[in-house]
Amino acid sequence: MEKNEWIKDLSVISNLKITTIKGTDDRGKEKHKDDINIKLNRDYEKFWTQDVSNLSVNWDSEHLYFWIKEDGYPFEPSLRSKGRQWHLAFYIKVSARANENIPNIILIDEPGLFLHAKAQEDILGKLEDSAKEVQLIFSTHSPYLLEADKLNRVRLVHRTKKSGTEIENKVHALADKETLTPILTAIGLELNDGISALDKVNNAVVEGPSDVYYLNAFKKILNKESVNFIFGGGCGNMPYVGTILHGWGGKVIYLYDNDQGKKDGEKNLQDNWLVTKDLILSVLNTAGSIEDIFSLSDFKKFVLGDESKTYTETNSAHVKKAKLDKVLIAKKFLEICQNGTTIGLDKTTMDNITKLIENIEKKF
Repeated sequence: MEKNEWIKDLSVISNLKITTIKGTDDRGKEKHKDDINIKLNRDYEKFWTQDVSNLSVNWDSEHLYFWIKEDGYPFEPSLRSKGRQWHLAFYIKVSARANENIPNIILIDEPGLFLHAKAQEDILGKLEDSAKEVQLIFSTHSPYLLEADKLNRVRLVHRTKKSGTEIENKVHALADKETLTPILTAIGLELNDGISALDKVNNAVVEGPSDVYYLNAFKKILNKESVNFIFGGGCGNMPYVGTILHGWGGKVIYLYDNDQGKKDGEKNLQDNWLVTKDLILSVLNTAGSIEDIFSLSDFKKFVLGDESKTYTETNSAHVKKAKLDKVLIAKKFLEICQNGTTIGLDKTTMDNITKLIENIEKKF
């Protein structure tokens, strides 16, 4: 047992003592067995929520046994699914490396590859817990292992023709859709949470994900929480989302960029959904998109993160021309606001933000 790497790891996380197991004190061995199993299951159940099962360590004079107990019946780990085997091995290995009082850096390639979405969320919980003790880096293509509200942790690995593999520090600085897909999917999963906020009475359905992030950032800046902004799934789908919210007892208005999409959406809402004109708003009185609420200098500094950029077109036109991902830069701006960073927006931007939020609130 002293030479077995797996038992060494098990000893670190469960306080299993080989000297006690090999000793002659039967009463002490029995108590030790109980203590090990209580600690092991108390810790493990935090990071395995898929079903009710217990881990069990037992021994006799010749062997140490390790079981997964389901419905009271013990199974060897080899008889469980590949995903369960992987999760158990991962849990023991990572827990041991995080708790052995050595300055480790843990590297993991594609954690949770055999696991479904819910189990991957359990994996993420374990990674978060272990990262309190050691530095932890993992590669993944799974959106379930990316937290949309912590994109500052993400580094993009992408391959270039000139330089080979490169690491990009800013998630919004890359236009490679293949690399960005897991992040954009994670953001989409987060956006779905908005429609489930049933405690919110006042709801504004908006065209795009970037609108949700900017508007939530504006709420944070003005310290206003009276309106719930909901992603409408694009101009054509907004009435469906609004109808659901209305059916749930919420008050609903519709918010558009001031462009052709608003004209088409307004006509659709009035002609086909009998929505009155006073429930339809635009983010600006003049033509433009939500990015144009910012002055050019504020947009460069706080959204693009580069004051040296030079352009004379509108912010929204520049985003389109430079092929920037609207959603990612909006998400990053919201993160800045949520992290408590002081944002000194100029008068033009603040006036536009204040007026927009006030106009929305008046509708309720």
